Amino acid sequence: MGKDKFENEELLKYAFPQDVWFHVSSLSSAHVYLRMPEELKDINDIPKEILEECGQLTKENSIQGCKKGSVKIVYTFAANLRKEKPMATGEVSFHDNSKCMYMNISTNKKLVKAIIKTKREENPDLKRIYEDKMKDLEHQEKELKVLEEHKKKEEDMKTKEAKLKEKEDQKMASFEYMMKRENMTTNQEAAQDDDFW
Repeated sequence: MGKDKFENEELLKYAFPQDVWFHVSSLSSAHVYLRMPEELKDINDIPKEILEECGQLTKENSIQGCKKGSVKIVYTFAANLRKEKPMATGEVSFHDNSKCMYMNISTNKKLVKAIIKTKREENPDLKRIYEDKMKDLEHQEKELKVLEEHKKKEEDMKTKEAKLKEKEDQKMASFEYMMKRENMTTNQEAAQDDDFW
């Protein structure tokens, strides 16, 4: 979570594409990010309790939002966030508004107290974590590409072998092949063959 517009900007800069970003809609607030576990691929798979906690945290860290009984929270994948040059520090928009989700959050002091009680402040090196993640993703993509290329080569080889076998079978079945002089055997030659009778 960003404490101010400068931290919000830093979080925006180094967010993973699959991180989920939360903000009070139409009011200033902290940018809250949820690092999605790899097994969750869809934003709709986030458990309701986690959404509620992120929403409460976002509402509580909005100067205007924390004074209201209820606010609308917008959330979306970080990959959907758009930052352009003329925008103010910490300000964002979206690539695709249809990918934004909304929820209403009403004040829940008990939940906010529980969140604050378990609060742990850290100052991670966001740039290093981001670069490590991107290297890891790049490595995974390269491995996947190598596997796909290997699989394609195997499939191509099987296809080629099947075509050669089909061609050979057609050749063997053709009358033309059987009637070539070098492929014919006389009865006399056959009689001399050890396998004949």
